[in-house]
Amino acid sequence: MQALFENPFFLIIIALVCLSLFYLFDGGSSKKRRLTVADWAKRQALVASTKKGIQQLRKKSLSKVCLWIGDYKLPDKKNRWLQRLQLLKLQLGWKPLTFLIPSCNPLIEVMGKSGSGKTYSVINPLVMSAIEQGHPILLYEAKADSQGKGGQMDFLITYAKKHGYEVNILAPGRPYSCTINPLDFMKDYQDATMAKIIGDTLHANLGGKNDKKDGFFGPAGARLVRACLQFAKAQQQEHGVADLAMAFAVLSLSDLPKRLLEAKKQSKFPFWSQVPFEQLMSVADAAPTSGGILGGAMDLLESLLEPNLLKSYVGQTNTPLMLGKKTDVGYANRY
Repeated sequence: MQALFENPFFLIIIALVCLSLFYLFDGGSSKKRRLTVADWAKRQALVASTKKGIQQLRKKSLSKVCLWIGDYKLPDKKNRWLQRLQLLKLQLGWKPLTFLIPSCNPLIEVMGKSGSGKTYSVINPLVMSAIEQGHPILLYEAKADSQGKGGQMDFLITYAKKHGYEVNILAPGRPYSCTINPLDFMKDYQDATMAKIIGDTLHANLGGKNDKKDGFFGPAGARLVRACLQFAKAQQQEHGVADLAMAFAVLSLSDLPKRLLEAKKQSKFPFWSQVPFEQLMSVADAAPTSGGILGGAMDLLESLLEPNLLKSYVGQTNTPLMLGKKTDVGYANRY
């Protein structure tokens, strides 16, 4: 028996059996595994969250943000007794007039049936408290009408302006929309990483469903879009701006693969904007293949080139790409 326990293969078998039993009786349970637990906020929880929230408000940090529901002003050093009085009232069972919500950075999920007042009672007060503290705001509006009314935006944007915010609204197709040119996120034409991110985003949102039909032309078209973005960016110094319309104009050129080959021979365009076109140039003599790649790329960009939408992402960006203190950017549905 002792010889068996000295045998490493026997010990491995025993370990595998124990692991199998663990998964059978625990990991293999038919009960759903809980990702987290929740409970009603009782007195102890309210006291603990209030203490933590006050601490985070006193020592402000980008990684630990405290918001609130209600009307709250942090007492100064001379009036800290008000803070202690607030905690004492909570410990004695008084219902708070203001709820401090600490550590809001990861996620806040507001649950309730449609029309139950989630936005009015929780979401708007939390955003208002963020505005009062001067945090940068990104607001997505799905309910507003063509004039920006009927949702959160008309109220919260006005509230932000009242508190000295720089406000911009991206609403494709609406006259009050600002302009955000995706190519302005690229440092220069050599920024292949950002070009790939922009191209992949366009592909995922505008042409991802085509991948099920063809596993070659879809990704090849997305790669060609990235190449055109880099090429358009390379023309910025000469033309003053680079945008999606310029990239589409490049795609629309007749005999584009042969033009690229000729430009390569004559060294007419920079090396790093030439590299992404190599796949298309390699099939320049195979018209069906090159045509399929060009068609896939044009499908991605063509849906964006609607006259009513162009103003929102073609031309010079007129809103900050990096949000700082007291900066608010609202995103609304298209017309």
